[in-house]
Amino acid sequence: MSPAPTDPYRSIGSENAGAVPGVAADGSAATRWSSDVADDAWTRIDLGSTTSK
Repeated sequence: MSPAPTDPYRSIGSENAGAVPGVAADGSAATRWSSDVADDAWTRIDLGSTTSK
């Protein structure tokens, strides 16, 4: 997978086209991120910058 530089969702890979890293936090119980079969699989979600109120 080669996400755009501004893409907040990244991973080492995806099992298939329906299991991309962006679905890991899409709010749907019907979707999930799934890696290729590998011990070193990872996903990262950039939560952005902190703010104070």
